[in-house]
Amino acid sequence: MILKHLLRNVLDLKLASSTTAQLQRKQNYSDEIQQYDFPPPAKAPNWACNEQEDVVYDTEFVQTEGEDELSFASTSSSKISAEQ
Repeated sequence: MILKHLLRNVLDLKLASSTTAQLQRKQNYSDEIQQYDFPPPAKAPNWACNEQEDVVYDTEFVQTEGEDELSFASTSSSKISAEQ
């Protein structure tokens, strides 16, 4: 009887709590507003490109002559909207 109690009331609860996925850290960003608006690579197929609406960001991607990769330049959002 004691073994039955141990298996059902103690070990089952311990097993259930150890196999349940738990949130480790709070999500401190919003998927709705944190998206980047920059052109996809030139050879990317259309099916691989997602259109994102209502893009809000404080970064700008620039490409200068002679560079193959986009570089990252931090700017304020007011400066970006003034340039557009």
